[in-house]
Amino acid sequence: GMRGVPLVLPVAGCTGAGDPPGVLAPGTAHRVMTGAALPGWADTVVMQEHAGRRGDLVQFGLDIEPGAHIRRVGEDVAQGVTILPPGCVIGWTEIALLSALGIATVSVARPLRIAVLVTGSELRHAGEPLPSGAIYDSNGPMLAAMLEAPNAHITTLIVRDDLTVMTLALESIADSADLVIVTAGMSVGEKDHVREAVLRAGGQLDIVKVAMKPGKPLAFGTLGRAYFVGLPGNPQAAAFGALAFVRPMMKALLGLSLIPICRCRRLTLCCSRLSPCYYNT
Repeated sequence: GMRGVPLVLPVAGCTGAGDPPGVLAPGTAHRVMTGAALPGWADTVVMQEHAGRRGDLVQFGLDIEPGAHIRRVGEDVAQGVTILPPGCVIGWTEIALLSALGIATVSVARPLRIAVLVTGSELRHAGEPLPSGAIYDSNGPMLAAMLEAPNAHITTLIVRDDLTVMTLALESIADSADLVIVTAGMSVGEKDHVREAVLRAGGQLDIVKVAMKPGKPLAFGTLGRAYFVGLPGNPQAAAFGALAFVRPMMKALLGLSLIPICRCRRLTLCCSRLSPCYYNT
């Protein structure tokens, strides 16, 4: 319409949400409900609250801006743009984005299967009777809680210091686990059977010591299709070993980014969470 002259037009059509797009006839107005498609040939929308209606006529004010309140096809996400790069965790925001784009399935890394074997004939589960000479296991519950994540399933098992029992336990989980973690039994005492049990179960050890205190007797290797980590039995040393090595291994196995970059451009390795972490400046 002409600038400075209030525009009065007949209402010649209405499009509801889910209706096929209508067509705006020249010299008329067209009613569009929330969520409905814009009629063909229309280029401007005026909010109902800013228009006056009387019967089949509608009056608009003087301040109509061409192109106002229009959402154009592709303005949220352009065709061909990468919306989720590899290594990101799919949470509720990503699910909303995928769903809005009509994407029902995406390729993801499946959740990790982690088996924690706590070795020691002296160990009992909390809540059980405690015979003389026995202690309660704290490594199993600690590691299960520390490594717990939406994308990791953890099973824990107490195994006594017996080479045959240990070998059978390792053999039974070698094919069903992605990561096998054993605590204690890694040293050179008479009852430290873990190294031999790993070899008998068909595994191999590549590293059996690290220059770290606490946590020196750490072992890394493979067992069937699983990766093997041997942690010390001392709870503090086991915790440090798991924080320093197991959590970053989990992130790597899940395809997550290991070194997020914060806004101030410092490189930071964070193994406190299994989701991408960004530090504030």
